[in-house]
Amino acid sequence: MRASFFTCSLLLLALLASGCAQRYALTLSNSDVISASNKPRLNERGFYVFKDANGQERQVNASKVRLIEPQ
Repeated sequence: MRASFFTCSLLLLALLASGCAQRYALTLSNSDVISASNKPRLNERGFYVFKDANGQERQVNASKVRLIEPQ
């Protein structure tokens, strides 16, 4: 019984932790879609800064972004 409770607790913790990681899709003015592994943040220079699907930091000019939505 104790092992079952422990297993269920670990499963619940894993599900909650995975729900916090959300991907975002940036649709650009030319209809290209970029997948971001974190929420894009607008910096003081007018660029959205985010990490792409490969973990590389990217910057996209805010004037080229048409839509940002969670996936």
